[in-house]
Amino acid sequence: MKLQKNSRVPLHYQVKDHITKQLDKGVFQEGEQLPSEFYLAETLGVSRNTIRQALLALVNEGRLYRERGKGTFVMEKALQRGIPALTGFHEYVKGLGKTPSSQFKLIEITKSTARIKRLLNVREKDEIVHLHRIVGIDGKRAGIHEIYFPLAVWRKIDTPINKLKNTSMYTLMSRNCGIDLTYGDETIYVRAASEQESAELSLPPKSAVFVISRLLYDQNDAPVCYADNIYHPEKFKYYIKYIKPS
Repeated sequence: MKLQKNSRVPLHYQVKDHITKQLDKGVFQEGEQLPSEFYLAETLGVSRNTIRQALLALVNEGRLYRERGKGTFVMEKALQRGIPALTGFHEYVKGLGKTPSSQFKLIEITKSTARIKRLLNVREKDEIVHLHRIVGIDGKRAGIHEIYFPLAVWRKIDTPINKLKNTSMYTLMSRNCGIDLTYGDETIYVRAASEQESAELSLPPKSAVFVISRLLYDQNDAPVCYADNIYHPEKFKYYIKYIKPS
């Protein structure tokens, strides 16, 4: 590319536009390291400071990220979610053209908390099933799912933990239980990660995490599953399109 040095558009804007177009065309892939500032400056015929300004602008926009002592890399695209749809993690990620993965680390029968029992409409003395799984996108860890079932529902699913790897819970509920998931309540918020969550998501202590809490109902309006889905802050974003009222 030949920069227009006599243009009213500053050189660092031109460099930024050039790199943006390369990113959009897929010249540099997600996670790939960009050429050095020295190489880019030599190639484009500008100063390293100009290159640095352009790269910093793209870092601030979330297109690139920098690692001290290593260089500048292409930011991975976040899992983007619009108006909630009644789909599971596996189905949603596949719909984005990416490859989902999941592995359960824990399945336990527990008394849990009064709040979760109230959400699942079970008696205080009843037990529920808690599942803890790690989910990934394109081979990279993206989040943690804390899933809760009434014991009666889980007994119908009745699948050993070694057969749950990379399995959709929505499919299991439909296939094994005959549950027709008809609607759900969803809450989205940000909070500080716990010590365990920070370790499992490779985050600094007390980093912010993106949480989606979801309560699902069957065709009889009975709550059948509650989950806290905790995502790495760089792996998820939420968007809403607004329209003018008619």
